[in-house]
Amino acid sequence: MKRITTRFVYWYNIKYQRSGHLFQDRYKSEPVEDDAYFLTVIRYIHQNPVNAEICKNPKNYSFSSYNEYFKTTTFVDCNYVFAIIKKDDFIKLHKQKVSEQCLEIEDKSKVRVTDEQAQKIIEKYSKCKNATEFQALDIKLRNKCLKKFKESGLSIRQISRLTGVSYYLIQKI
Repeated sequence: MKRITTRFVYWYNIKYQRSGHLFQDRYKSEPVEDDAYFLTVIRYIHQNPVNAEICKNPKNYSFSSYNEYFKTTTFVDCNYVFAIIKKDDFIKLHKQKVSEQCLEIEDKSKVRVTDEQAQKIIEKYSKCKNATEFQALDIKLRNKCLKKFKESGLSIRQISRLTGVSYYLIQKI
């Protein structure tokens, strides 16, 4: 995304003879890990124009993919959605007024676990005093511990830094 937005801003600034930032914040994303949340995200996206009072129904907004789900030839791969939910239920789902937030907004009041606290949590579950001992654990036990660390409020980066386990491996667990 960074590469795409950077190139776009570069092109835009040249075209309109301007300089500086075009977008306010960094690009944000979060994983969609189950079917229920996937449907929530689709509904959230399709209802954005309705919530912004641009239109009264998602099907009336021409820049949405909503109508693609009802065409025979389409740019959107609808098979996955309709393997989860029937078309009638898809329509009913979009008629529900729900005000969920899909992109988790970082809560400033959330207390972060310090590295000292994190080290105690790591020792509690793994009985390891350092990263070298932790890396020597059996893979099943290690993965079980990593899951416990995440459940205890440790960030993936923090776990990676303190255990020496790859960020992406922790993210997969």
